[in-house]
Amino acid sequence: METHGVLAAAEPKAIALYCLDPRFQKAFQFFFSKELNLDYGDYIPIVIAGGASILARPDDYREDFEFAISQIDFALLHFPSVEEIMLFNHKDCGRVICAEPQSIDDLRNAAANIESHFSWPSTLKIKLYYASFDSIRAVPLTERQTAATP
Repeated sequence: METHGVLAAAEPKAIALYCLDPRFQKAFQFFFSKELNLDYGDYIPIVIAGGASILARPDDYREDFEFAISQIDFALLHFPSVEEIMLFNHKDCGRVICAEPQSIDDLRNAAANIESHFSWPSTLKIKLYYASFDSIRAVPLTERQTAATP
């Protein structure tokens, strides 16, 4: 009997939170596989309209913010193998309409909101990424603006 790729066990290394925009799904999967060397089961996907900006703007997206936080909380509780949280935003998002500089600030503010929400294990890292139509690039965690508070 064919198992369709179901894993008997998984020890994911990362959580990846990104937007559900279908224009970027193939790029995200390619990036995870080829650039980050993460295969299915190596990361826990949290896919939500608006991507990481949802975590940066809890007052604007309260229900989705709480959903995303609960998913991260569940993943960290049930998969102690997780070493990093990867947050993604992308160009031309239809849910959170803003220019690239604001989207990048949102990534940094989302990271700050995650850090303030969880008891932070010193070994857990947050990595930020911005996707345009021709590439996905890392965004430094520094230069963060004032974070919104949940």
